[in-house]
Amino acid sequence: MQKNAYFRLSLQYGGLFMVLYPPSGDGLPLELGEVQKYLKKNQIKLLDPAELSAALGNQTVKTEIMLSESPIPHVRESLLVSASKDKMSATARFFAGTEKGALLDKDDILGSIRSVGIIHGVDEAEIDSWLENRQYCTDIPVAAGTPPEKSTDAVIDYMFEVEKKFRATVEPDGAVNFHELNLFNNIASGDVLAVLTPAYRGEPGMNVLGMSLASRSPANKALKYGKNVGISDDGCTLTAIVSGFVELDSDRVIVENVYAIKGDVGPATGDIVFDGIVRVSGDILAGYSVKATSDVVIEGVVESTHVTAGGNIVIANGVHGGAKAFISAGGDIICKFIQEAVVHADGSIITGSILYSNVTSRDCIEVLSGKGLVKGGELRARNRLALRTVGTMRTGSNTQLEVGVGPDETERFAAMEEELAWKRAEQTKARQGLSFLQRKISQGAALTSDQEKLMKVLPHKLDILDSEIGKMYQRYSEMKESLMKSDAGKIVIEDTIYDGAKIIISGISYYVREDLVQCRFSKKDMAIKVESLDS
Repeated sequence: MQKNAYFRLSLQYGGLFMVLYPPSGDGLPLELGEVQKYLKKNQIKLLDPAELSAALGNQTVKTEIMLSESPIPHVRESLLVSASKDKMSATARFFAGTEKGALLDKDDILGSIRSVGIIHGVDEAEIDSWLENRQYCTDIPVAAGTPPEKSTDAVIDYMFEVEKKFRATVEPDGAVNFHELNLFNNIASGDVLAVLTPAYRGEPGMNVLGMSLASRSPANKALKYGKNVGISDDGCTLTAIVSGFVELDSDRVIVENVYAIKGDVGPATGDIVFDGIVRVSGDILAGYSVKATSDVVIEGVVESTHVTAGGNIVIANGVHGGAKAFISAGGDIICKFIQEAVVHADGSIITGSILYSNVTSRDCIEVLSGKGLVKGGELRARNRLALRTVGTMRTGSNTQLEVGVGPDETERFAAMEEELAWKRAEQTKARQGLSFLQRKISQGAALTSDQEKLMKVLPHKLDILDSEIGKMYQRYSEMKESLMKSDAGKIVIEDTIYDGAKIIISGISYYVREDLVQCRFSKKDMAIKVESLDS
């Protein structure tokens, strides 16, 4: 059985003695400091301190040493109660009395615990256990605080794919599969769209001194929703009011209904303007336009017309623009080919070929499926152009390829920098004027009528300037960071770029003077770098 070493005072003929009992098992030995502290508390002076030190140096057998030739009254059992640093637990350490010293009872122990301010979580079962099996010079747990109950943050579970994956499948032969795009989270009326598990604030705890311990404040959330979505009375469940497709717009759940047109957009339909998704099973005929706030999916061909979408555009059989087509998407554009058209996407553009067209993307343009031919016109992308073939052997390229930051963005940055400097100067003048007037008032000087008006106007003006400068500086920082990263633009040619093409990367131009195969164009140190794809 494991027991710590302990000591007991013994009144014998001839004086006061101390009996040292060795530890058993893995019990701990006595420490000199603890014994000295006990003797000092009981006002006992050692006859020979060196003898005590020597005895404590060898605690393998029971040892008896003489402390004093002067007898003392019998000493009762005692205890020392200590609270932990965080006041979440307390221990009692018991010391043996003399042979005829009074023993502690439960009330004595409880009284000692209360006397040091411990009033919560007292473990009477542990005290009862000690009374049945007394152990000395051993820390006994006598109280434990109650920790605060764990709080849980609010959680929203969406019952649909939140991230929209808009990528066509490329078949082994290089053809783009436009039939399996997985664009929509289709749902039916009454479907559950999102469930909120509300935040829970745990119950407070209490330390052994009776002081309340607050639980962590949880993060709250609320379900946000838009059109065609209903919410339960308890605010914890969103359901679809109509059938259609569901998406997360910022943090709002919305259901878009789909306008399906069987056949062509033409004389039978007129121009299409729709708040939602438009699906056309036929063509968009010349002279007839489609405008949707969400996605547009066209299974046929787009002729010389306008197609505008707030979201993505899919054109399964390409664009025959006749130099009059204009295609614009707030998201990505996927189509089989683009010919004689102006095309713009805030996202990326993926197509099989681009002929004599002006094509712009705020992200990247990929022309890699099939022959992947780009011929004539201009291609602009913010981050990357990934092309297979540019131009032909007989006619040359005569194509302009541009990536990175253009001169228009640089001009906007300079204009914003100038405006920000002007507003900061106005802010400084207003603060100096207000400080001057406040000093005059504090010195007891009278203000003129104009100065009194300024005292009313300047604080409001400063608030407006502070707000405007804060918002402008955020935009300025974002634009500055973007400009600093402008070297990231790349043009990748997987097959051949023919003589005659013009390369522009963040305002730096390069003319292709000979046919190049499998190469990469990038900007470094204000020059265009050309390297092999193998490097």
